[in-house]
Amino acid sequence: MRFFEIIPSDLFSLLASPNRAVYSDALLVLNSAFQSTLKIPRESYTHMLRDSLEEQLIAMDFADEEPTPEELCDAQGRARFLVRKLKEKGWIDFERGEEFKEYITVPDYAIRLIELFADLVADKPLRGFSYVYDTYSSLKSASTGKDLSASDTLGVLYGAAEKTEQLIHLLKSVYHNINNYCNRQTDCDQINDILKMHYDDFAQRIIEMYVKPLKVRESVPKYRVSIENALDGWIDNAELLEQMAEVAVAEYGFESTESAHADILRKIYFIKESYENLGSEYLDEIDKKVAKYTRATTQKLENLTNKDGTTSGHLSYLMMRLANCKERDPASAQTLDSLQDAFQLQEQAYVAGGGRSLYTSPALRERSKGDLVALEAPAPLTAEQRAHAETVLRNPFSKQGVYRHMRDAFGARRELPMADMPLADDNDYIVTLLAIMHADSRDCFYRIKPSARAAGGAPACGKTPERPNDFVKAGCYSLPDVCFEVRKEAG
Repeated sequence: MRFFEIIPSDLFSLLASPNRAVYSDALLVLNSAFQSTLKIPRESYTHMLRDSLEEQLIAMDFADEEPTPEELCDAQGRARFLVRKLKEKGWIDFERGEEFKEYITVPDYAIRLIELFADLVADKPLRGFSYVYDTYSSLKSASTGKDLSASDTLGVLYGAAEKTEQLIHLLKSVYHNINNYCNRQTDCDQINDILKMHYDDFAQRIIEMYVKPLKVRESVPKYRVSIENALDGWIDNAELLEQMAEVAVAEYGFESTESAHADILRKIYFIKESYENLGSEYLDEIDKKVAKYTRATTQKLENLTNKDGTTSGHLSYLMMRLANCKERDPASAQTLDSLQDAFQLQEQAYVAGGGRSLYTSPALRERSKGDLVALEAPAPLTAEQRAHAETVLRNPFSKQGVYRHMRDAFGARRELPMADMPLADDNDYIVTLLAIMHADSRDCFYRIKPSARAAGGAPACGKTPERPNDFVKAGCYSLPDVCFEVRKEAG
């Protein structure tokens, strides 16, 4: 559906007319009436316009308008003219009530636009960062609640996904708003204007309202792990996912449980990946933008402070240049001597470094070199010591050893199902378990996600192998059916 299929094509013509200031104020009066009462009588709205905009109504320019003689006679008539124009352009509509009394109705698109105008005029700030804690609190309650139904759990998941989208939208708005401050700062050429914008505007609306909560109360790293753990618990609970899919089909209109199940997993991984990347993609960029604005503001304040455009400032600049010229070029002393008769200039000096200081540094003494000490060559390592050193350096169970094993297992692939993991002996089995444990580390180049098959693991076979090295070969192991995936930032 196109834009002008929803709203009238002449809707914004009033806001482009010579009387646009009056029409915009009339819409703000309409918003006040809409917020205070359910039914808005046409006559009451007309009186509100007359009382609120009387001076503006009298000063209206009707060069491009077509009012009737009755609408031009007084402020009340001009208020009725405003109501008629708002109706013609699609901002309002009329309905008949009891005793043929007319009431004003406001279309849905007009309500949204008028509320937006009111927020812009009131300079209403965006909502604070309560999305992070709300998401954490709801997911924690749903994951620990024993009597919570699948329908309630599904509602919590959809609410958390919506809050995550709103959080990302808000972070983007803050980033672009900071950029707006940077542009406004370049237009300021007065120290007081820069200080006022920084301390009264930027510090309150950006730092106190958004940046500070991001570091303390609504810290994303503080709640990220708990949010991901709650979602991981749902991923591992195949029965709960199936129940949630059935509820989604019944209550949200999905065609099949498969499509509902896919949508549920899509929302779960959207929340997980969003909180995993919020730091690098949004929070770090906001910090850089704040630092850039602060640095630019500081530099501009220094430049404006050091720039004195008064007569005293110009004279100070001339005196400094003359003094410097006299030191560098003795021939320029004649220029200074010719000015002394007219201005009675006196030279001042001070004791500083460069050979003119009253303090003399002590002379440095050269240290004498002592006799050389012969070092004995270390004894060569024995074969046993060399083998032990190589074992320590290439410990397969260290984090680097696990990463080295996983890189060999991945090869050129981006995904590695558990079924393709090399399990030749017990060491490979242990390294695979360690690879799952290290997947949440910051320096890990891969992550885990459920495989295409149902979540779960192969049950233990119950056999007792004769040798420990035959434990894996006998099939006596239980590993989660997951898939390893190379992170995007790992390349």
